[in-house]
Amino acid sequence: MDAPREMAYADVPRALSYPFAGLGKYGFVPACALYLAIELVLSAFLPAERGVAPPVASDPAVIILVYSLCYLPGSTVVLALLGPLLAALLAWVAGLLGRIAADSASGGRYLPDWPGVGALREESIPSFLRIAAAAALYLVPAGIAFAQDARGPFIIACVLGLALFPMAVLAAFMQQNLLAANPVTVVRAIARVPLDYGLMIGVLFVLFMGMWYCTLCLHAIPFLGRALSILASLFYAVVAMRIIGVFYACCGDRLQWFRPRDGADEQDEVLLGIPDDDLLLPGDELRLP
Repeated sequence: MDAPREMAYADVPRALSYPFAGLGKYGFVPACALYLAIELVLSAFLPAERGVAPPVASDPAVIILVYSLCYLPGSTVVLALLGPLLAALLAWVAGLLGRIAADSASGGRYLPDWPGVGALREESIPSFLRIAAAAALYLVPAGIAFAQDARGPFIIACVLGLALFPMAVLAAFMQQNLLAANPVTVVRAIARVPLDYGLMIGVLFVLFMGMWYCTLCLHAIPFLGRALSILASLFYAVVAMRIIGVFYACCGDRLQWFRPRDGADEQDEVLLGIPDDDLLLPGDELRLP
């Protein structure tokens, strides 16, 4: 293993302390507080008399919003205000995750600051769409199978989806293109670094199980437990994106997402279907979308 890869891998054990390094840590509490406030307001608009139990403290705001739209059409004014606010908040978080991936992949060691309001359209929304596209391709099929009570397909879709999702997110961010999350690109990339990727998936799985157990314990605490569980989920997302970025710093040169242009004398590389100006080479300073 060469020195740069050794240095990058040395950052993995320190990933748990990464959310506390840098100015970005000061945005965690406001983001979680706003998300919790949206949940509480939305939960007040879901009537029990429609045959659907009111949301409990553990229901995510997105699920509450869907329930509210289905069972309380009269609250369209409130939902019209809170829906975009929730989407903007999720995009804000996605913008931070995109910055983490880019900064970690280029060797950064500190948590970057949160995107500003002016970066919503240029940075946060594209980051949100990239994560959403990867989730739609690899996680939604498991949700559909679960809703249809198809146990076998659910297990298969869940295992495959969770295994492919991190690489899909990485491809979408590093190549700055939604189409980069396609299964062909993802599977070929995994096949080139199976051991490193398997190690990363194992670490992410252990961290996820730890986060899941913590949230179960926190739910026993009235109100405060839900706030802490939201904070724990955001903490896990930041740590996971840090590990994914470090993985790219270690293995980006072997993924072969870039190829030399025919006849080029200098080190100029392109990727099929993506404009040259949008390309980032492994080890280069990554530009945010």
